[in-house]
Amino acid sequence: MPETVCGTRIAPGLVRPLLASTDGLDEYSRVDRKEAVSAPCTLRAEGKQVLALFFYWTDGAPQVTEPDYDPSGFQALTGTKPVHLGDGAVVGKNGAVVTTPCRTAGGKHFTLKLYLPQVAPPDAGHRADIERFMRAYFPATVETLDCR
Repeated sequence: MPETVCGTRIAPGLVRPLLASTDGLDEYSRVDRKEAVSAPCTLRAEGKQVLALFFYWTDGAPQVTEPDYDPSGFQALTGTKPVHLGDGAVVGKNGAVVTTPCRTAGGKHFTLKLYLPQVAPPDAGHRADIERFMRAYFPATVETLDCR
Protein backbone atom coordinates (compact mmCIF):
# COMPACT_ATOMS: atom_id res chain seq x y z
CA MET A 1 0.00 0.00 0.00
CA PRO A 2 1.27 3.48 -0.82
CA GLU A 3 2.13 5.96 1.95
CA THR A 4 0.97 8.80 -0.28
CA VAL A 5 -2.10 8.94 -2.47
CA CYS A 6 -2.18 11.62 -5.14
CA GLY A 7 0.47 13.65 -3.33
CA THR A 8 -0.97 13.45 0.19
CA ARG A 9 0.44 11.27 2.97
CA ILE A 10 -2.21 8.94 4.33
CA ALA A 11 -2.20 5.87 6.56
CA PRO A 12 -2.33 2.77 4.35
CA GLY A 13 -5.02 1.32 6.62
CA LEU A 14 -7.40 4.10 5.54
CA VAL A 15 -6.85 3.42 1.83
CA ARG A 16 -6.97 -0.38 1.74
CA PRO A 17 -10.68 -0.80 2.64
CA LEU A 18 -11.62 1.36 -0.36
CA LEU A 19 -9.80 -0.75 -2.95
CA ALA A 20 -11.23 -3.81 -4.66
CA SER A 21 -7.68 -5.00 -5.38
CA THR A 22 -4.10 -3.87 -4.77
CA ASP A 23 -2.46 -6.17 -7.34
CA GLY A 24 -0.20 -4.12 -9.60
CA LEU A 25 -1.33 -0.89 -7.94
CA ASP A 26 -0.20 2.26 -9.74
CA GLU A 27 -1.15 5.93 -9.74
CA TYR A 28 -1.86 8.32 -12.59
CA SER A 29 -2.14 12.01 -11.76
CA ARG A 30 -2.61 15.24 -13.65
CA VAL A 31 -2.92 17.25 -10.43
CA ASP A 32 -0.61 20.26 -10.12
CA ARG A 33 -1.06 21.76 -6.66
CA LYS A 34 1.22 24.72 -7.34
CA GLU A 35 -0.74 25.81 -10.42
CA ALA A 36 -4.08 24.85 -8.80
CA VAL A 37 -5.54 23.52 -12.04
CA SER A 38 -8.56 21.24 -11.66
CA ALA A 39 -7.59 17.67 -12.57
CA PRO A 40 -8.06 13.98 -11.71
CA CYS A 41 -5.78 11.50 -10.00
CA THR A 42 -6.53 7.79 -10.16
CA LEU A 43 -5.30 4.56 -8.64
CA ARG A 44 -5.39 1.48 -10.84
CA ALA A 45 -4.99 -2.17 -9.94
CA GLU A 46 -4.30 -4.65 -12.71
CA GLY A 47 -5.00 -1.84 -15.19
CA LYS A 48 -8.51 -1.11 -13.84
CA GLN A 49 -9.42 2.09 -12.05
CA VAL A 50 -10.14 1.35 -8.38
CA LEU A 51 -10.15 4.88 -6.92
CA ALA A 52 -10.46 8.35 -8.43
CA LEU A 53 -9.88 11.71 -6.79
CA PHE A 54 -10.91 14.90 -8.55
CA PHE A 55 -9.27 18.14 -7.39
CA TYR A 56 -11.25 21.34 -8.16
CA TRP A 57 -10.49 25.00 -7.63
CA THR A 58 -13.30 27.52 -8.16
CA ASP A 59 -14.08 31.14 -7.36
CA GLY A 60 -17.66 30.48 -6.28
CA ALA A 61 -18.53 28.41 -3.23
CA PRO A 62 -19.71 24.98 -4.44
CA GLN A 63 -23.02 23.78 -3.03
CA VAL A 64 -21.89 20.20 -2.44
CA THR A 65 -24.83 19.37 -0.19
CA GLU A 66 -27.33 20.08 -2.97
CA PRO A 67 -28.90 16.78 -4.13
CA ASP A 68 -27.65 16.91 -7.73
CA TYR A 69 -24.28 18.60 -7.18
CA ASP A 70 -21.49 16.84 -9.03
CA PRO A 71 -18.30 18.81 -9.73
CA SER A 72 -17.00 16.34 -12.30
CA GLY A 73 -20.19 16.27 -14.35
CA PHE A 74 -20.01 12.48 -14.59
CA GLN A 75 -19.53 9.45 -12.35
CA ALA A 76 -22.42 10.27 -10.05
CA LEU A 77 -22.32 9.48 -6.38
CA THR A 78 -25.23 7.49 -5.00
CA GLY A 79 -27.06 7.72 -1.68
CA THR A 80 -25.31 10.87 -0.47
CA LYS A 81 -25.82 12.23 3.03
CA PRO A 82 -24.40 15.48 4.45
CA VAL A 83 -21.59 15.17 7.01
CA HIS A 84 -19.77 17.79 9.09
CA LEU A 85 -16.44 18.17 7.33
CA GLY A 86 -14.84 21.17 5.66
CA ASP A 87 -17.25 23.94 4.64
CA GLY A 88 -19.68 21.39 3.19
CA ALA A 89 -19.53 17.67 2.57
CA VAL A 90 -21.53 14.65 1.50
CA VAL A 91 -20.62 10.98 1.79
CA GLY A 92 -22.29 8.46 -0.48
CA LYS A 93 -22.24 4.75 -1.11
CA ASN A 94 -19.53 5.07 -3.76
CA GLY A 95 -17.67 8.26 -2.85
CA ALA A 96 -17.72 11.70 -1.27
CA VAL A 97 -17.38 15.40 -2.03
CA VAL A 98 -15.92 17.98 0.38
CA THR A 99 -15.24 21.69 -0.08
CA THR A 100 -13.60 24.49 1.90
CA PRO A 101 -12.49 28.08 1.34
CA CYS A 102 -8.90 28.08 0.08
CA ARG A 103 -7.47 31.05 -1.85
CA THR A 104 -4.92 29.88 -4.39
CA ALA A 105 -3.97 30.70 -7.96
CA GLY A 106 -6.89 28.48 -9.05
CA GLY A 107 -9.66 30.19 -7.10
CA LYS A 108 -11.17 30.91 -3.71
CA HIS A 109 -12.48 27.42 -2.92
CA PHE A 110 -11.04 23.92 -3.07
CA THR A 111 -13.28 20.89 -3.61
CA LEU A 112 -12.24 17.25 -3.55
CA LYS A 113 -14.32 14.40 -4.89
CA LEU A 114 -13.62 10.73 -4.18
CA TYR A 115 -15.18 8.16 -6.49
CA LEU A 116 -14.99 4.36 -6.20
CA PRO A 117 -15.95 2.93 -9.61
CA GLN A 118 -16.13 -0.69 -8.44
CA VAL A 119 -18.86 -0.02 -5.85
CA ALA A 120 -22.31 -0.93 -7.18
CA PRO A 121 -25.08 1.64 -6.52
CA PRO A 122 -27.02 -0.50 -4.01
CA ASP A 123 -23.89 -1.36 -1.95
CA ALA A 124 -23.81 0.83 1.19
CA GLY A 125 -21.06 -1.21 2.86
CA HIS A 126 -18.26 1.28 2.14
CA ARG A 127 -19.87 4.45 3.52
CA ALA A 128 -18.05 4.35 6.90
CA ASP A 129 -14.69 3.60 5.22
CA ILE A 130 -15.24 6.46 2.77
CA GLU A 131 -16.02 8.88 5.58
CA ARG A 132 -12.97 7.78 7.64
CA PHE A 133 -10.74 8.22 4.59
CA MET A 134 -12.08 11.70 3.76
CA ARG A 135 -11.86 12.88 7.40
CA ALA A 136 -8.12 12.16 7.27
CA TYR A 137 -7.32 12.79 3.60
CA PHE A 138 -9.17 16.06 2.99
CA PRO A 139 -7.54 18.15 5.76
CA ALA A 140 -4.13 16.65 4.98
CA THR A 141 -4.58 17.62 1.33
CA VAL A 142 -5.70 21.17 2.17
CA GLU A 143 -2.50 21.57 4.22
CA THR A 144 -0.47 20.92 1.04
CA LEU A 145 -2.23 23.64 -1.00
CA ASP A 146 -0.71 26.82 0.45
CA CYS A 147 -4.12 28.40 0.99
CA ARG A 148 -4.05 32.11 1.71
